[in-house]
Amino acid sequence: MDSGDLATYQNSGYTTSADKKSMVLHLDSMSTGTTFNVTLTEPFIIDKPCDVYLDNFTTHNALANTLPDQMGFIVTIDQLTVQSGGNDKTFQRIVVPNEAATASTLTRVHKGRKMNYISYEYPQTLRNISGTITNLPGTGTMGASGDFKVLMELIFVYRK
Repeated sequence: MDSGDLATYQNSGYTTSADKKSMVLHLDSMSTGTTFNVTLTEPFIIDKPCDVYLDNFTTHNALANTLPDQMGFIVTIDQLTVQSGGNDKTFQRIVVPNEAATASTLTRVHKGRKMNYISYEYPQTLRNISGTITNLPGTGTMGASGDFKVLMELIFVYRK
């Protein structure tokens, strides 16, 4: 595909010169269940085709990874097309290893070493982000208490 083909998918009205954009999501009400729906403070404009990566994933009051169902977080984001596969339909979602080895009220960085690929996205404007964060079977919360919080950063890298 040459660069002329990519111009078809670019927004002709609004453009940015940056190579990447960052979106930080602070989910502070995860203790009430497994779903989230946050309204962005301003529209997040994706004006060129881009690759999306999970840059970091931090929790406060997460369950310890002492049981097989708790060895990782399963994250879905309704506005993104997750492009991963595996031997289980659960893994058509974002999988984040659970680094919390003990039950405590500590803040833990579960994914902070490298960017993990999530999806390829076409130009669009995002006004809210919704999805779920569950245990591996996708059936329960990963919060150890009523004060379970999640902070994650998504990086949108524009294709050249």
